[in-house]
Amino acid sequence: MPRTLVSRFKTNVLADGSLELTSFDATDYDAPTLEIPAEISGRSVKALGDFFSADSGKTLTSVRLPAGLERIGDCAFADCKRLSSLVFPSNLAEVGVEAFEGCSALTQLVIPANVREIDFGAFARCAALAKIDVVPENRRFRSVDGVLFDAETKTLLAFPAGNDATVYVVPDGVERIAAKAFYGAERLVEIRLPASLRDVGVEAFGGCASLTQIVIQEGVKKVGDRAFSDCSALSALRFPASLETLGDEPFVGCAAQRFDVAPENPRFRSVDGVLFDAETKTLLAFPPGGPERCVVPNGVERIAYGAFEFSPRLAEIVLPESVRSVGAYAFYECSGLTAIRFPAALCELGYSAFYRCEALRQVEFAPDANDLKTLPGKAFARCAALQNVALPNGLETIENLAFSDCAALREVRVPASVKSLDPSAFDGCSAALTLVVDAGSAAERFAKNAGIRFQIADEADA
Repeated sequence: MPRTLVSRFKTNVLADGSLELTSFDATDYDAPTLEIPAEISGRSVKALGDFFSADSGKTLTSVRLPAGLERIGDCAFADCKRLSSLVFPSNLAEVGVEAFEGCSALTQLVIPANVREIDFGAFARCAALAKIDVVPENRRFRSVDGVLFDAETKTLLAFPAGNDATVYVVPDGVERIAAKAFYGAERLVEIRLPASLRDVGVEAFGGCASLTQIVIQEGVKKVGDRAFSDCSALSALRFPASLETLGDEPFVGCAAQRFDVAPENPRFRSVDGVLFDAETKTLLAFPPGGPERCVVPNGVERIAYGAFEFSPRLAEIVLPESVRSVGAYAFYECSGLTAIRFPAALCELGYSAFYRCEALRQVEFAPDANDLKTLPGKAFARCAALQNVALPNGLETIENLAFSDCAALREVRVPASVKSLDPSAFDGCSAALTLVVDAGSAAERFAKNAGIRFQIADEADA
């Protein structure tokens, strides 16, 4: 017996007795159109939750929303790539985070009068969406030449990715570029920012793959996480004296060859195109399109989260004796990096710090690097060329997947100080792997239980 449409919905009863539809089961549903019911079992439908997955919405070209719908939840229609037709009902009040992100066939949207909240990234990566319109009666939002702003035109909320402009001038008076506002606007070559701008949001210019020119004006105080991620044509950036805050991974996937900072900036500085804090104690960002060799200056104590991430040209890194901390994802997928030597002062290594450094052949810890207590999860995972590692005395814990999928790994020396090894630490490594361990140590017991070859250190060194 064919399933009824209503039976495909999972529901949640809201405080007022109305329904939120939390999901839709699209198993054997291949119709191009979906009409969401106005009520189910006598209860009105007022909200959609995280409604579709990319798979469950893959056949839909058109969705008809019920007149009483008030909220479209986070990611509700994200990556429904064939969805081209959608009309918002007049009662709609809220559109959630990334609600329509990646709806690459969606061509037109009109924001009705009652909408009071549009969360970040709601219309990001909608590649066919040329403009976003707002009815004149709406008091919270407005459209200027098809670009979505708040009513006062102080926050730019969404630049439609299907807009065919190659140059866009952000209007004077705009103070904030919202998170994901330009995300996926692949045609833009130049964006001109106004002197009024103060805040650039998370992933604000992410995925602007053709962007070659953008000037961050004096007055900007904050640039958010991954603000210029995947701006693969952007070759240089200069930061003004006013900049106070720079988020994590601001340039991941960017092709910048150097970063410059106004000399008057009290918080940041540039040394040979590399970005540091003002005291040159933290290396914040290495330009992904930068040189093959980087000598970190003496006095630097910390390599920041994601600082060298996705820097394919980097082949050699020289760390000074002052470095104490290497952050999570610091060298993530530095595919050309061949060797790393850690100084004796090292006391912290972050999660996935050298994940998928496929050319990394040599990892050397200083013999007296006794302050490093934990080798974190995925620290050297998928380092396909890595063959031999001697871990430092004082190390106590080897976490999950630390050396997973290191296909060429032949020998790891594990000191007696190691008390805990995660069962997955060497998953996917060759059967030729040998752990060199101390007799009676936790590492010996681990090797026996895991079926990994081992050799007692005294015998190996004899």
